Amino acid sequence: MIDKYIEKICAEKNISKEEVEKKIEKKIEDLDGLISKEGAIFIIANSLGVELNRSALITDKIIPGMKNININLRILNMYDTIEFNKEENKGRVKSLWCANNNIKTRVVLWNEVIDSIEDIKEGDIISIQNAYAKENRNNSVEIHCSNYSTITKTEDESIPPFEELKNKSSNYKQVNISQIKEENQKVQIKANIVNIFPIKFFEICPECNKRAKLVQDKFQCEVHGEVKPKIAYVITTILDDGTETIRATFFREQVCKLIGKTDEEIVNLKEDIDAITYELETIKGDLVEVKANSKLNSFTNQIEVNVNNINKNIDIDNEIKNLKEKIITYN
Repeated sequence: MIDKYIEKICAEKNISKEEVEKKIEKKIEDLDGLISKEGAIFIIANSLGVELNRSALITDKIIPGMKNININLRILNMYDTIEFNKEENKGRVKSLWCANNNIKTRVVLWNEVIDSIEDIKEGDIISIQNAYAKENRNNSVEIHCSNYSTITKTEDESIPPFEELKNKSSNYKQVNISQIKEENQKVQIKANIVNIFPIKFFEICPECNKRAKLVQDKFQCEVHGEVKPKIAYVITTILDDGTETIRATFFREQVCKLIGKTDEEIVNLKEDIDAITYELETIKGDLVEVKANSKLNSFTNQIEVNVNNINKNIDIDNEIKNLKEKIITYN
């Protein structure tokens, strides 16, 4: 494909292949190696007035301030659309976590462009046109798509399969909370539960586990239609490891491990607020070890974690011993 691009530039501008290659090398050097050879070709073609298929523009690094970004990415995660209404600023925002051979990044969709991905799902490859790059509060660079951007489903054999991209970051890394600065990190942390919020119960589809909505006294799943829902639940806590605090969310199976009760026992407590409050109070202060995925809360713009596994069987005496050894080493 690169050779074909060069041939087109040579043919339309009547210049030699060697001259085009020199321009490519200089452009890559001028941009400190932050753009691939293919990306440099598109920039040169644009400056010469040569129209190329811009859907395959791929850079080795997205940097803040980049505009008119055109790139192909595979969607690894899709997050719920959030509606906001802050004073005169009203709209919608949706986040995707995407990757290709060179980049793994968050893609933020604003307002009308969200509607263009209704039929797109996790695992699909998308072609993003006319986007821009922006640095968030956590110093991570992300791609933003406005109403001037377009997103379409496409094919791109150069992008690795879904599972391969997902597995590249499948291992959990032991870290302090203060080190969790980006979303989609797989982290393992050991911390105390310093605060715990009321448990939230909600209905889900028994087939796909998606949220079931009450419509005219009947629960509806957007995929399976009318269903007899199951009860799901979620607990949000604040974890503190001495370096910082972080909001951590536990879902069904992990809630059972956290409280030490079965799914049936927890569901039976749904109408007994006093009993469930007591159960939650008993675990406040507990030391836990969790494996979790970090995420960016689009509403608060803060990094949080979703817990995938929890271990409460921690040897406290051993933890105290290790802490003493660290203090001695430090002194």
